[in-house]
Amino acid sequence: MNNVYGEEIAEVLQRMTPFERQAWILMDKINPPITKGYIIRPGGLPIPPLIDMVSELGIFGVVIGDQNQIHVNYQAGHMLRSKISTANEGGVATGLGALDSPYLIDEC
Repeated sequence: MNNVYGEEIAEVLQRMTPFERQAWILMDKINPPITKGYIIRPGGLPIPPLIDMVSELGIFGVVIGDQNQIHVNYQAGHMLRSKISTANEGGVATGLGALDSPYLIDEC
């Protein structure tokens, strides 16, 4: 189990021991803007369909500490992915999305 959403959160928390809960992070779900785009992958359709998709920027960090002190805390990398707008999980490994590259423009 990777992510838990909505009504399922309370059910999953009730089944967990206090020790198991330490491995989870409770967050608000961010709803990014939906855009139209294509997911192109090896072995995919010759002409991929235009789909509703969202992009996610993941910032990876490392935190090592205890209840008294943070010993290590740093940003360790990033990943940009785009996926089908209805997918709850990451989607890259399941075929619902793809690794992406930013395309930045200056509108000034």
